[in-house]
Amino acid sequence: SAHAGRLEQAIGGSLILSSIDELNLEQQSAILRFLQEGQIERIGGSNPIRIDSRIITTASQPLTELIEAERFRSDVYYRLGGLEIKLPPLRDRREDIPALAEALLVSSALGGEHKPLGDAAIRSLVNHSWPGNFRELQNRLRQGLLLCDRDEIKPEDLGLAQADTDDAATSNLSLEEFRARAERQALSCSLALAHDNISAAARILKISRVSFYRLMEKYNRGHPGDHYRQGSSPKGDLP
Repeated sequence: SAHAGRLEQAIGGSLILSSIDELNLEQQSAILRFLQEGQIERIGGSNPIRIDSRIITTASQPLTELIEAERFRSDVYYRLGGLEIKLPPLRDRREDIPALAEALLVSSALGGEHKPLGDAAIRSLVNHSWPGNFRELQNRLRQGLLLCDRDEIKPEDLGLAQADTDDAATSNLSLEEFRARAERQALSCSLALAHDNISAAARILKISRVSFYRLMEKYNRGHPGDHYRQGSSPKGDLP
C-alpha cells in the first residue's frame, strides 16, 4: 500500500535532518536531488510529488572542514544555505550545565522518578571537560538515574570523580580569567543548589544579596527582578 515518507509528511511544515555530517557521499547525492528539484517520487511510483517544507539540519562537525577533507559535498552545503547557527560546546558554557542537567533529569526520569543532583555531582559536571558534548551529558545523566540507589545522585553514579578537573580548558589562562571562570561557576552552582532562590544562593556563597545581584549583572545573567521573586523559586529556566 502507498506510504508517505518523512519528506512527504513534512509538507507544509518542517523536517529536521539530524547529524547530516554523518551521511556518506551517496546519501548526500540523494539529498541534493531533492534540494535541487523540490520534489520526490515514491518507490514504485511515477508521479512526482512537490515538497514545500522547511528543512533544518544539525551537525556536530564544521561542514566547511568536512568539505576540505572531501567528506561532504559543497553543492549540498550551498543548497542548504539559509541561516546558520553555531552553538558553543558545553566546555565553553559551563555556567549553563546545572540548569541543562536539571532539565534533562526531569525529562528522562525513569518511571516518573526524579532524583536530584547532589552538590558534589553538580561540581563534577561543571568541572568535566565534556569531549562528547551534549550527548555525553545526556548519557551520563541517564546512567546516574539507573545506578543511583540513594536520595540524590553522586559523582560516582555519573561515572565522574569528585576531583575531575578540566586541565586542558584551564591551561594558558591568566589570573583574571581564572577568577572570572570561578565566579561564573560559583554563580551557576549556587543558583542550582538553591533552586534559583536568590537569598539562599547568596548565603551559600556567603555574600550579600547586593553582591550577588552585581555578579549576575557582571556576567549578563539579566536583571534579577526579571527572573526571580525574592524568597521563592521561579518557574521556568534560568536566565
